[in-house]
Amino acid sequence: MQIEKRKLAKGLSYPLRASVLEAALSAFTIDAHLIQGGGRRNVLFECFFWPHNPNVSHERLYIRTTAVPVANAHEARTFIENSVIPELSTWVQGILALAPNSTVRREEQYFERSLARYAISQK
Repeated sequence: MQIEKRKLAKGLSYPLRASVLEAALSAFTIDAHLIQGGGRRNVLFECFFWPHNPNVSHERLYIRTTAVPVANAHEARTFIENSVIPELSTWVQGILALAPNSTVRREEQYFERSLARYAISQK
């Protein structure tokens, strides 16, 4: 798994531990690229499933997470580890269980989890 971690402003924390995500995805044969700090505003966690295309010959996951205030980091981390990661694993497993020529598997898919109380302004 490729990981990019952007620098955080004071008072913010990343609720996702990359090692937890990596362990959950280790059951799958798929490339993953994690960007911490690259998420959209008001979206705590998002993942794109990208099928192979003429430029990239393999399927991959593109995952983005956003930062939360330090005061909310533990609660957000618990939510991600106990809810989001298991749901993501089930979602990925469902896609990869389909035939390679399946309409779903040949198209970009999107997974998102948000909690409004963790939203911060990103500029």
